[in-house]
Amino acid sequence: MKILLTNNHLNTFGGSENWTFTVYSTLKKMGHSVDVFAIDVGGVGTQRFGTVYTTIPDVTYDLVIANHNTCVEVVLEKAKYSKLIMMCHGVIPHLEQPIKGADRYISISNEIQCHLLLLGYRSDVILNPVDLDIYHPTKELNETPQEIFALCQNIKAQENVRSLGFKTVCIPPIRNERVGISNDTFNNADICVGLGRSAYESLACGRCVIVYDARGYNGDKYDSIVTRENVSELLRTNLSGRRFNKKFNAEKILRGIKTLYRPNTEYYRSIAEDYFDAKKIVNKILQ
Repeated sequence: MKILLTNNHLNTFGGSENWTFTVYSTLKKMGHSVDVFAIDVGGVGTQRFGTVYTTIPDVTYDLVIANHNTCVEVVLEKAKYSKLIMMCHGVIPHLEQPIKGADRYISISNEIQCHLLLLGYRSDVILNPVDLDIYHPTKELNETPQEIFALCQNIKAQENVRSLGFKTVCIPPIRNERVGISNDTFNNADICVGLGRSAYESLACGRCVIVYDARGYNGDKYDSIVTRENVSELLRTNLSGRRFNKKFNAEKILRGIKTLYRPNTEYYRSIAEDYFDAKKIVNKILQ
């Protein structure tokens, strides 16, 4: 198929940008012809796609998969296509709010599906994809955790993670200073801390995951350490910290690590294989 994939911005390495790259790469592997459109471009975030269009190409697409209402507006006005899917990745950000004109709507969690239904839009739930060939375990976990990788986007949240007392590595909190995170960086840690895609990719690398961050639009949110027993419940809110809405409490989290941490990469990897395999998820979108 000839497919157009869109995202409002592709100039850094945030969640929707990495979602777009994962879907783009998977579609290409499946043999589809894929063009990419974005409104804000630049830097290495854009370069990994090869060509990113800032105006809609004058061709007819079998399918448009559009992130963000800004892109849907451009597609409706400028693109020629047979079918248009709008992806919705959040309940709070303005860019994620649905607008009329798409043929189908897809939510990446049950929480978003309920939000869309309240706004008058029916949608299917299809979880976030992870390329399991790129993100995979290369090191076994230590018997007791030694290092934490904090993917938190908030300085205060990073300070909270450091207060747990482990060796801690953090990503740059300023969005435009972030770079792609290598598979090795995940694998150097025993525990990874973050929300959404950060948590998915960590699980794919066989790491133990704590669902936590403090973001301006979301507040200080901690849910749990991910286990096979609770992951389906936590996924209802996209590993966002909003399922149980707890606050960071170092003492309770340390007790949780002592109780729930498993020195078994295959245990955590198997969660990613069951829920986030990009090939299975992209097939669901196409269907």
